[in-house]
Parts: sequence; structure tokens; C-alpha cells
Amino acid sequence: MDGRPIGVFDSGVGGLAVAREVARQAPEEPFVYLADSGRFPYGPRPLAVVRRFTGQAVRFFNGQGVKLIIIACNTATAAALVEVSSVSPVPVVGVIDPGSRAALAAHRGSGPLAVLGTKATIESGAYPRALRGLGFADEPAGLACPDFVMAAENGEVEGPPVERMVASALGPLLDRRPSTVILGCTHFAPLSRVISLAFGPGVAIVDPAEETAREALAILRERGLEAPPAGQGAAGNRASGAGQGAAGGRYRFFTSGDPERFRTVGSRLFGRPINRVEPIDLERY
Repeated sequence: MDGRPIGVFDSGVGGLAVAREVARQAPEEPFVYLADSGRFPYGPRPLAVVRRFTGQAVRFFNGQGVKLIIIACNTATAAALVEVSSVSPVPVVGVIDPGSRAALAAHRGSGPLAVLGTKATIESGAYPRALRGLGFADEPAGLACPDFVMAAENGEVEGPPVERMVASALGPLLDRRPSTVILGCTHFAPLSRVISLAFGPGVAIVDPAEETAREALAILRERGLEAPPAGQGAAGNRASGAGQGAAGGRYRFFTSGDPERFRTVGSRLFGRPINRVEPIDLERY
């Protein structure tokens, strides 16, 4: 048993979809969530810059004494997972391999498989590589949707204006009638209902968050690193420094941007109140 927290990293609020899944699947597990909102968005940035930012996040987590790191950002996963995994003293999990596995499990019908993501994720070719590694021979259709990222970060995830924006952005894919669509950016999860509405019935919309959380928790079980049962874990969690934030002190939230804005938008996306958000200067790491 190990009361240390899990580290969850994203460029903004999008990774809360993964954090929410961790909390749902293993409510006894504490975590530290880090949003690099001050340097958001990552999608238009060169991959070398994203690698540097991700390395800073990993060093921050190491200082927090985490037992596993989830890079809950597709752009950062594509740019830096291999590099940071090779130097991190704790396991590092990305979202692209779990998302690809979930997509192949869901893929049915005669239409193509499609990936929605940031410009950097689509141009990296990370999803096609991951799918080929899993034995999927066809080339998935990819579409960059940068407006989705900004909408989610601003908490604009429903209503007629959002529906029109989403339908317009998806125009190049709608005529191809995909059978399965991967939400290849964690910021897209809050828009999943509107995205599904645009594609229409019969299209599987795959959010990698559930499978990513499942993979991370499986690694903890395999290595004997699970948190103690809820009634026994308080002392270990306090010792690990996981004692601030929402939901009874199991979670801490940090942002390089505006803490109040993150708290307001993040509470809606996390599905429970975030009572405290701590500022962080990642350039120190």
C-alpha cells in the first residue's frame, strides 16, 4: 500500500476528464493536478517547446513525491512521453495508447476511424502510429479542431452557438461518415455530447480518459502501489502532502495561470467543487 498521490498533468482544464475518471474508479487514490494554464494552449507550439514544458511538469511532480504521473494531454503525450518516461523515477502514462485501444474496441461498421485533436497532435502522427502498433492497418482520418480547445478552457461546452461552431469545424469529416471518432484532446471531452450530435446516431465517440485511468490504476496494482482503503489512508495521504483541495483533502490543484478562473471552470468539469487552487511558476523547474 502506498499513500503517495498520483500526478495528473495537462495544459489546462481538459485533463480533469482523466482526473475525474481516477476519482471515480479509485476514490481512495489522492492526486495532484497541474494545469499549465499560463502557457496554454500547447497545440500550436513546436513539439520541442512542449517537451520542455512537460519536463518541467515532471520535475514539479517529482518534488511533490508522486508515485505515478499521468500526462493527461495528447499534445504533451505525442511530444514528450518517450523522453520523460526514460528519465522519470516513477511510471509515466500518456493518453494516446489507451485511447487507441479503446477506439479499436469500439470500432464497428464500414466507416473510417477518425481522430480529432490539436494541430500538434494531428501533425505528429502519434495516433496512426499507435493504431498501427495495435494491428490496425487503415489510415485514420485526422482533423485539427483548435476552436474546441479554447471553448472547453473557457467553459463554453453547450448551447446553440457551441453546436454551430462544432458542426462547422467538423464539416470536412461529416461527409466521410466515420464509424468511430477518437477525442484526441482531453479538452474535447466536455464537448462530447455536442460532437456526437454533429456526427449523428451510430457513431462511436471515444474519450480516452476512462481507459487512461484504468491503465494507470492497473500499473499501481501490479507494483503494489495502491492507496490504502479509505478508512486507513488519511495518515499516508497527509504524509505525502496530498492534504489540500477538494473532496475531503485527497486532491490538490495547481495552475500556472489564474487560480480563480481555473477553480470556477474546473469545478464544473471535475463535477465537484474545487475549493482551493495553488499558483505555480513552472519556469522554476
